[in-house]
Amino acid sequence: MARPASRHPTELELEILKIHWRHGPLTPREVRDQLVGFRDLAYSSVATIMNIMVRKRYLGRDKPGSYFVYKTRVSEKATTRRMLRDLVNRVFGGSTVAVMVNLLEDADLDEAKVRELRAILKARMDGKGLERGGKGATRHPALAKPLERQGSHEARRRFQLPTLGAVNK
Repeated sequence: MARPASRHPTELELEILKIHWRHGPLTPREVRDQLVGFRDLAYSSVATIMNIMVRKRYLGRDKPGSYFVYKTRVSEKATTRRMLRDLVNRVFGGSTVAVMVNLLEDADLDEAKVRELRAILKARMDGKGLERGGKGATRHPALAKPLERQGSHEARRRFQLPTLGAVNK
């Protein structure tokens, strides 16, 4: 029995998308050259995978001459957001707070990173950065979506980060 189609790019497909996001439209040969170090594949294998990605609508292709040039049809932001949302839903029951608590507990944060987190949290508390791209919105990758009020009471209590102290003004 064939496995069900994934809602997300495979590991190799994601690597190919990352290469396209960095470099723009490319031929399979150019992608193959960029994959060196990640995976050593034959040109025909890369071309086959990229054609599968066209069918999945991750890539589009043009034929400006005797060769195909492929370009992304999906944005990096939308792809990473969709994959992260799926992870949060499947692993953490939809709790963004639980994810953040887990990340903070496992992170090796230096003072500079702690200051950056404090500034992000302070901006959230002050209501800055809550808009999604509106005029005057404070943009930070970690502020792409408003904090959700999900998760256990314990996770919310622990997320207040009492050990980090107050945000420096």
